Amino acid sequence: MSTKPAISPVNNISPLVPMHVIADTAEELGFRFEQLNLAQLNKGQLYQGKVVARLDDQSFLVALNGSALRMALGKETHVGELVSLRYMGGFPTPTFLLSAPSSQATSVSYTSISPSAQLINQFLNTTDNRQTTSRFEAQQVVTSSPFNPVGKIANDLRQALVMSGLFYESHLAEYMSGKRPLSAILQEPQNQPASTLTSLVPQQLQTLEQQRLLWHGEVWPRQQMEWEISRHDQHHNQQDPQAAESDETMINSRITLHLPRLGEVTANISHVNGHMRIELLADKGSTLVLLKQQSPKLVESLEASGQTLDHLTVQAHEHPAQP
Repeated sequence: MSTKPAISPVNNISPLVPMHVIADTAEELGFRFEQLNLAQLNKGQLYQGKVVARLDDQSFLVALNGSALRMALGKETHVGELVSLRYMGGFPTPTFLLSAPSSQATSVSYTSISPSAQLINQFLNTTDNRQTTSRFEAQQVVTSSPFNPVGKIANDLRQALVMSGLFYESHLAEYMSGKRPLSAILQEPQNQPASTLTSLVPQQLQTLEQQRLLWHGEVWPRQQMEWEISRHDQHHNQQDPQAAESDETMINSRITLHLPRLGEVTANISHVNGHMRIELLADKGSTLVLLKQQSPKLVESLEASGQTLDHLTVQAHEHPAQP
């Protein structure tokens, strides 16, 4: 089988002006999140927001279109200040371009800090002060055996994230629109007698803000796994609002296993626009040899499933152990 040419990833273009990704805050109903109504925003349109509270040296709550949003605006920003924001698109996390104040900016309704927003601030401060881990600790084994069919393991991994409770609010929105059954909603942690809601809220906030999820638990009985998933929006032309239509989203997944015979093995997977790049890392020489021998089978399996693999590498961890 011929070796496929390595394709280097496209580097992000350095922004000429600050870009701020906004994480939704809570509005009404305790810990529940209210999504910013993106349907009322026009891509490329300039809107005016009002800084209503300081969360820390860099972060503020900004009232925009009836919602309170957390933004990183810098130390020079003051409460009560008006900011001009150009909507650049993005879902589920909207992206705004911070512009110079303009008297021509479209006016929107301002909101004061609700009790829910104050509660969000309290959770953020508690997480920072106590250095609470943002890693989600799974309470149940993902799949029954590593010898299960690949499709079953993949589906079990998906369910482990879906039913973690970290995406409960988006699932509620799907239920309201008829896309998710009530039976599935009732199975999530928020609707269980011994709810872990208090510990989930800080993790939900950090996941929304950082677009990064850290998962830890048993992937099969007595086998621990560390799993990191992150999302990165690649903007080709951040000054042109129309260019947002061609923006691409890269999903990175990093899985680390400490296996009894193979030692520490890590798989880094990047997926963007239907294309994949895979990097396999191992800390034992014998494991590296085995992975290199079996890599053609991995390539064939991916191609048979309709995946487009641009690049596959097998190499040692930075600090390999003795074989």
